[in-house]
Amino acid sequence: MISYTLYFRLGQYGREFEGSGEPEVVSINGHTGYKTGNSLLWTDEELGFAYDLHVTGDVDLIALAQSVAPGPELPITNNDFTTKALEQLGDYSITVLPDNMVEDGLTGAPLEGEDDWYSYVRRWYYDKTNNDQVYFTYETYLTDCTTEEEVLRLFVSGMTEPEFVTINGYPGITMQDGNRAYVAWMDGDAKKGVSFQMFSEQFTVDELLKMAESVQNQ
Repeated sequence: MISYTLYFRLGQYGREFEGSGEPEVVSINGHTGYKTGNSLLWTDEELGFAYDLHVTGDVDLIALAQSVAPGPELPITNNDFTTKALEQLGDYSITVLPDNMVEDGLTGAPLEGEDDWYSYVRRWYYDKTNNDQVYFTYETYLTDCTTEEEVLRLFVSGMTEPEFVTINGYPGITMQDGNRAYVAWMDGDAKKGVSFQMFSEQFTVDELLKMAESVQNQ
């Protein structure tokens, strides 16, 4: 059996080996690798990737690892759905990001049919040098609430009392619950509209607010 895994968000994985013995240090296509028994792990710091191989039986792990290369270009799954959602909801993104942080993922789902009320666009931002992450989504909402504050409370979760603010000219809410920071605002009324939500475990509310103020429809 051969087991191969690509970790495209490296973090500390592949950099620390405490408690795993003394691996043999090897070179895999110019990158540092660590071999222990029938397991081999190597990293590409520039891409922020880690590669992991496990085998059973008498197999040349080094030869296997050196054969790893990009395959054919693949189409993005559900790309048409995301494109349609962007057309319906707008192409909003964070335009002022911390250094080294880039958009790392984009998905969306459009409204389909007269009875459909829920659609969304979700964006992930990621810093591969230190594993910092920001999650940003905007989505339609439909509620039985009677006030804007009730609606805004739906967009944050935690034990801390939130603060109500104005973000980009819209009613908003923030919450710092331990290391979890939430920022959200609404374009609509108490019954329906579009919510914009940001979440991070690495950044504070104040830092998220600066990013929120930079959100623009491209």
